[in-house]
Amino acid sequence: MVKKKQNVVAGNWYGMRLRRSEYVPLIVARYAPSTDAALVYVFDACSKQCPVLNSVRNLSASSALTAFVVSADPLADGLWPLIGKDPDFSKEKWPMPWFLEVDPLINIKWRVKLNEDDLMTTCVSERLSLDEGEEYTEIGICGRDFAKAIIKDLLK
Repeated sequence: MVKKKQNVVAGNWYGMRLRRSEYVPLIVARYAPSTDAALVYVFDACSKQCPVLNSVRNLSASSALTAFVVSADPLADGLWPLIGKDPDFSKEKWPMPWFLEVDPLINIKWRVKLNEDDLMTTCVSERLSLDEGEEYTEIGICGRDFAKAIIKDLLK
């Protein structure tokens, strides 16, 4: 039997399973159907069970461990369980973060904001000096396993 895909929408909370019995909550802040990509904020509130909506609703963008763009596949396929839809979700509470773009061949860095319509192109960029940019997540879309590896590394 073919499993029905879940709708991915901004404001949905999910539990990302890191290990056999360890979950971290994440919220979809933007979803771009044209590229099937989602901007997610991820939190370090690990729990042994998938969190419930009441335990995550008070989390905020400023308390997130990180934000990055992921393929929407693990969300739509149910690999990361849906916790629920935040009834109070608004884009203003979950702003588009700055990301880091690096060109290692010519040794240049930029801080960039992504286009909300596709999450793949930049709409604003500012050149940085080589010693700036440590506070930004490097840009690029993550698959399920790479996203989990990033979070595990940040939680060390």
